[in-house]
Amino acid sequence: MKYFNYGEADYSVPLFSFVGRITLQKGVLLILDVAETIINRMGGKINILVGGAGDAKDPYVHNCWKKIDYLRGKYPSSFWANPNEFFTGNK
Repeated sequence: MKYFNYGEADYSVPLFSFVGRITLQKGVLLILDVAETIINRMGGKINILVGGAGDAKDPYVHNCWKKIDYLRGKYPSSFWANPNEFFTGNK
């Protein structure tokens, strides 16, 4: 409800999430690449949440960041990720 701006929970809408390190070996860009197709096939009745830390200097993370910005802008009620919150430099 918090991330997708629901007034009330809609239990008919499935939630898919990835929470983990943003690295090539985890395949996050694969998730991001199919997210738009899935959202459209579900008529927007799906929630996809992506969260995790990544090295901002890594080109792979940068590509993920760009795709996240696009998806959040186009599908705010179906896709959520916050690069400023989750994409922080690894310590």
